[in-house]
Amino acid sequence: MPISRLHHPSHPTSRPQDRTGPPRPTARRSRRPVAAAVLALGCLLGTACQPTRSAPPAAPTAPAPDGLWTSPAELAQLPTSGPAWVHLVETARGPWGTPNLADNNATHDTSTLAGALVAVRTGDAALAAKTRSAIMAVTRTTSWNRVLEMSRNITSYVIAADLVGLSSTDDAQFRSFISALRTKPLEGH
Repeated sequence: MPISRLHHPSHPTSRPQDRTGPPRPTARRSRRPVAAAVLALGCLLGTACQPTRSAPPAAPTAPAPDGLWTSPAELAQLPTSGPAWVHLVETARGPWGTPNLADNNATHDTSTLAGALVAVRTGDAALAAKTRSAIMAVTRTTSWNRVLEMSRNITSYVIAADLVGLSSTDDAQFRSFISALRTKPLEGH
């Protein structure tokens, strides 16, 4: 009898007396995380989020934010105290390093987002300028090789740009850079 039958309790020929010790987990892994990642990447690239049938839109449960993810009005309602705020401010006011879309462990992107959040919440013009500079620095990045690192790092820059706003020239350059990423030849994860 194949070993898989001995250790799978739902198999009709599995016999409890053949097992020694606790049942082993099956080798089959869920495909949901992979499917979710493929769908998310497809949405990022704008190819998998097209509706397959026309259905009436669902009624919104809450008003949409003014921005992509949040808005200055929403941020103004958040607290400016506590350990999370302190950590956010420390990150925003600390060194950010340089952008690196090829490094899975890079923190420039999240530091830039921290800068945007703190700048918008506090009205700190100097921090907003530092954030804009960091966003534009990523447009000069030419090092990327895998989709995982690039897609993991780029989101924070997009949200930060939406929060602090860019001049029309910088906005056009940033949008062009983001748009061009859709067609870059990248390896898998």
